[in-house]
Amino acid sequence: AVPRDDGAYLPAEYWRTRTIEVRGYITKDTNAEFEAFLDTFRKRLRTREANLDIPRLDGVERRYTATLTNMDELLVGRRGYHLTTMPFVARFECRTPFATDRDYTADEFTISQGTTNRDVTNAGTIEALPVVYFVPSSVSGVTAVNMKNLTNGEEIEYAGSLAATDVLRFDSEAKEVTINGAVQDYTGSFPKLEVGG
Repeated sequence: AVPRDDGAYLPAEYWRTRTIEVRGYITKDTNAEFEAFLDTFRKRLRTREANLDIPRLDGVERRYTATLTNMDELLVGRRGYHLTTMPFVARFECRTPFATDRDYTADEFTISQGTTNRDVTNAGTIEALPVVYFVPSSVSGVTAVNMKNLTNGEEIEYAGSLAATDVLRFDSEAKEVTINGAVQDYTGSFPKLEVGG
């Protein structure tokens, strides 16, 4: 709100959460199969931050990273006559409110020496969080590697040595920098990719 005046400011636009509710029926041929499947059903849904793939009408599947939030209410509607069929309601809270493709879009390029600029296209509808791998085939005297979005100035840097065939990963999704899977210190902020080129 504007201090001591009418109106308000919008300092930033962040989408904090998304809740997805799934309603359906569990059905099995016999009561024994039904009872056994209820345990399997609960076990599969209780995984934290798992992939929740939802098909759209055009056949394309979109992926959310989601956690079930109503385990205690999942099968609360069960009655004595639900021997082989019963309704359920599952609510998922998503780590980020946006869906992604099921697979990453890969783009390979070669860095010869020093600075290399590369145009990358984000074909989505919102800023993307890139995961970038550097895998040098040969290297000499490297003391730092950085990645910078020249459009908005966001930049991240790993300061340290790098050997041939090391896998240096800048992961904007997990917010970590790793070498061969081991987490490393870094400076700066993880760049985002705006929509388009």
